[in-house]
Amino acid sequence: MSRSFDVCFVCAALFLLLFDQTCQATPYLLVNGQSSQDVVRFDLDTGAASLYATYKPNADPRNLAMDADGNIYSSLLGGNLNVVKLVPQTGTHLLTTVDFTASIGGDGPGQIQFYNGELYVAGDESRVIHVYNGSTGQQIGTLGAAQSGNIRAMAITGNTMYYEEAFQNRVHETDLTQLPTTWTTLLDDPTNLQKAINMTIGPQGDLVFANNNNTLIPMYNSAGTFLGNLADVKTFDSTLTNAWDVTYYAPLNEYFVSGGNEVFELSATGALLHTFSSPFLQGATGLLVVPEPSSIALLAIGALGLVAIVRRRWNASIADRR
Repeated sequence: MSRSFDVCFVCAALFLLLFDQTCQATPYLLVNGQSSQDVVRFDLDTGAASLYATYKPNADPRNLAMDADGNIYSSLLGGNLNVVKLVPQTGTHLLTTVDFTASIGGDGPGQIQFYNGELYVAGDESRVIHVYNGSTGQQIGTLGAAQSGNIRAMAITGNTMYYEEAFQNRVHETDLTQLPTTWTTLLDDPTNLQKAINMTIGPQGDLVFANNNNTLIPMYNSAGTFLGNLADVKTFDSTLTNAWDVTYYAPLNEYFVSGGNEVFELSATGALLHTFSSPFLQGATGLLVVPEPSSIALLAIGALGLVAIVRRRWNASIADRR
């Protein structure tokens, strides 16, 4: 009787601890610092900043992406002009980088994103989308509309890929499940698109851009109709002359926009919720919100712990009887 009560008590305590950890788990924000050559981590609850990773000299990091296993990758405007993977380094809690893909030359890669286990990379001066094996980094092929200009902004939602020609202010789309790949020009808008450098997909499938030639964040629906501007980052910081990255994080129904040495957390309607800044962050570029740990994964870990405890108690009970 006492052994059963003991096991139940331990199980209940472990469950409560697991439940508490699950409830407290929150996503966090990673930001590339192009001037400081590092990655800064921001706690989304407290705004506290800490160094997360360091780059090799002159890497000039651009964009961040995460694969299905939670590994972080970054595209480089300098260094080897390629995509690198963030990995632990000996003797410190900070991550460092190793080459993941070969160099693409020119101005290096722009936005990067994983889709069906493969890494898609905006090629900038190479004017194509490079496709790599998501495990090995070996190039599989390239995609792109005929006679494209420089490609920096790219996003995939569902099976649809969009990319924007930075100097032509045109957006193309394709269905990645259809072969051969057929591209359609979705919009051509030099008035509202001003050398957009990054893009994201909003809650209604809207296309949202960060302009490099002004401080506006223009929005379009999936049919290519201009909807207005999500925000003007100059209203948050009068010293800004452009935006850099924009990303939408669905679990919070919020946007994050980088510019200068800051990141702005915005509501779905563009209202400023919080400004993230730190002496660590110099030259904010690419953004990535890292999701909270899966509740299912935590429960699985907890279940394994319960099994181990019960098994030990059971073995002890058998031993006592002998």
